Amino acid sequence: MTESQHAPLPTLGTGDATQPGSSAGGGRAQGGQAEVPPQNPEQREREPPQWETDKTLEKYWEARKTFFTHEEREEAWKETFKNLEAYNDKLVERWNMEIDNLLVFAGLFSAILTACNVQSYQLLTPPPPDPLLTINHTAPAFVNHDPTPSPPPRYAVWLNAFWFSSLIFSLSAASIGIMAKEWLNEYNAGLTGTPREIARLRQLRMDSLQRWRVKEIIAMLPVLLQIASALFFAGLLVLLWQLDRTVAIVGSVLVGMLVIFSLTTIILPSVTTHCSYIIPPSRALFVPTRSLPVFVIKLRYQLSSSIVRHYIYSVPLRSSQQEE
Repeated sequence: MTESQHAPLPTLGTGDATQPGSSAGGGRAQGGQAEVPPQNPEQREREPPQWETDKTLEKYWEARKTFFTHEEREEAWKETFKNLEAYNDKLVERWNMEIDNLLVFAGLFSAILTACNVQSYQLLTPPPPDPLLTINHTAPAFVNHDPTPSPPPRYAVWLNAFWFSSLIFSLSAASIGIMAKEWLNEYNAGLTGTPREIARLRQLRMDSLQRWRVKEIIAMLPVLLQIASALFFAGLLVLLWQLDRTVAIVGSVLVGMLVIFSLTTIILPSVTTHCSYIIPPSRALFVPTRSLPVFVIKLRYQLSSSIVRHYIYSVPLRSSQQEE
């Protein structure tokens, strides 16, 4: 062997380095950067996590437990608990306040109805017998001794039917409202444990409230009170028309104005867009109106367009004309 064959390999950074582009070890590419050996395309692909390759459900969930650390899971459940508490508690509190207001109105209205019914039910009872006829057994022959009482007048029957029905609706609203408050109180009862347990229990109870239509039951309470008010006004008009014609006309006009306003605010959300008069009867009326023919949709569009033109375009024009 020659002497050149036993010579040591030149080190990096010396002028005796191998030629650029050669495959000898220790060489540098042009520009002073080390040459990176080519990688296999299969090595570039990221290996999938274990939970994506497991074929059984048990192994899948066992592998997913290691996807996040214990501290990350605890922090996530704490954040979920805070969000559920803020949303659900605010919703339940709003329902409780609404029921409290309705119970106050129902109590005052029932007290007024009771005072009126105490006087009106006497119109249904037969008049007491004449004491003179009961004492004098030698009454003339033309006096009718038939003990059968005469039927009450028709207006008295309608008056008591309206007012007692109104009292029943009012007391029904109060009774259902009390039961609904008890349901809502059970929502916050027994909420103890870790944030995960409390969050799961809150969501379970909220799903139960929605599944059993508690929201719709609470929304039905003002409808019952509105029906009670309408029945009370109907009985009041019956009584006024029996007593005096002038007073009855004035009362009928005032009640008619209230009825027109109430019906208008109930119907408008179904026939026009972006209307704020939304109450439970309006929502119930909107469902069948969606299946009406196309001319109803055109009517809604024309009515909405006329309202927009009036309140957006006409008012600024008038103000500008006044300034000129």
